[in-house]
Amino acid sequence: MEACAMKSQEAPAVNETLLDEKLASLEKSKNWSPRAISRLENLIRSGDDFSLFRVNPITYAGEKGLPEKEAIDLFLHATIAGLFEMNWNLVCPGCTAVVESFATLKNFHSHFHCATCNADIEASLDDYIMISFTVAPEIREISFHHPELLGGDEYLSKYHFSKEGMIKGGYNWVEQISKKIPYFTYMEPGERKAFSAKVDEGVLVIADLLNHTGTPFMVSGEKGNGGAARIRLAPSSVEGAGSAIHSGEASFDVVHEGSRKGLLTLINLPLDYKERYPVEFLPYLSGKKLLNTQSFRDLFRHEVIQGMESLGVKDISIIFTDLKGSTSLYERIGDLKAFSLVREHFDILARVITANSGAIVKTIGDAVMGTFMNPYDAVKAAIEMRRAIQAMNSSTGKRDLILKIGIHKGASIVVNLNDRLDYFGQTVNVASRVQQLAEADEILITDEMYGYDGVKELLSDFGVAQSRARLRGVMDEVSVFRINA
Repeated sequence: MEACAMKSQEAPAVNETLLDEKLASLEKSKNWSPRAISRLENLIRSGDDFSLFRVNPITYAGEKGLPEKEAIDLFLHATIAGLFEMNWNLVCPGCTAVVESFATLKNFHSHFHCATCNADIEASLDDYIMISFTVAPEIREISFHHPELLGGDEYLSKYHFSKEGMIKGGYNWVEQISKKIPYFTYMEPGERKAFSAKVDEGVLVIADLLNHTGTPFMVSGEKGNGGAARIRLAPSSVEGAGSAIHSGEASFDVVHEGSRKGLLTLINLPLDYKERYPVEFLPYLSGKKLLNTQSFRDLFRHEVIQGMESLGVKDISIIFTDLKGSTSLYERIGDLKAFSLVREHFDILARVITANSGAIVKTIGDAVMGTFMNPYDAVKAAIEMRRAIQAMNSSTGKRDLILKIGIHKGASIVVNLNDRLDYFGQTVNVASRVQQLAEADEILITDEMYGYDGVKELLSDFGVAQSRARLRGVMDEVSVFRINA
């Protein structure tokens, strides 16, 4: 098998002055737990190149003994400080290939094609959009900043496929699949190569992984000399002419007709490879989790989807809150005092939402819209919000603020609205309408919320009354649960 040796070069030096400046800025940005900054500094200074490429903050949290939320915040703040760059990676669920990677949502699209699996995929925020962080080249230049200079073996084993990809049983997917790659080599535009490779019955994917093109060929089990194949690496496809491939030592004649350097790769898989090598992923920072992180909402307000694009989310819990009688409050105590109370109430709700792994999407007048990863966190946050506002009222001896809360969950899409990321769809409409049904100090949730694991137990000490309700703009009646204090 032909392989390309990686160019020998010394690891670039760290930019000491800039590193010290950026670390000082990061340290001041938030109250971090002990040694959080020094451990990150040590990674930047002493980690090998691969450890600074597509860093998974979930894995980092486990390795460094940090809370997961703090590790995510650390890399988000480190990105703002200029220490790291954030990567939006589209990952194939069939072969773990990082098919495309974007530095910003402005260039992002959710539709992609995997050349290895010959599959068109639409990624949702829940799945296969993997957020990672790579050290900024201004701080420390690593070999993975220049993938075109990597050796073919390193490109395949460390760059093209996700390090989070696993096979059930705890085996690394890349390590297993590398045994199924009989040949790979870089090819320059116009170059032609003739070679032979031993192939087995099944599927032979012939791909140009640098240019994301590929075609599967069937390998028959007929006995013989393996057959011969003439292959064209065209600019947007891989094409075969007169290709009859049998198991055994097969001959290949490949010409690269594209205008850019390519990485010719043969991947020989059994027909049932998806069943034999079922892919699963180590925990990673998904797009959904990122958008439910308040630090991302606060620090990356400029991140918006390009044009009329949208991103789907399969399941999101959406909460709406509002203040009952806020108009009369302004009339009773005056604009200045009322505004101060409302702002204080916003601060309280923000702290509760953030503490329960949620994020504020927007405020509308005296109302708040927030999102959570799951119904349990949303309902728990609603209970804590109500308690906090009641405690605030008790401290003043007046019942000035009366909270009404509604929550629903389901599929939604993320869109640009008023130059920020917002949610759109029927799930949002239902959550808003449910909140409008709530009375003073009430929490209303839908049947989808109530049936989620742990929610009934969470509400066991409260009065819960079920009823049917017709919501404006919703065709069918919905089942709602009123949670009273």
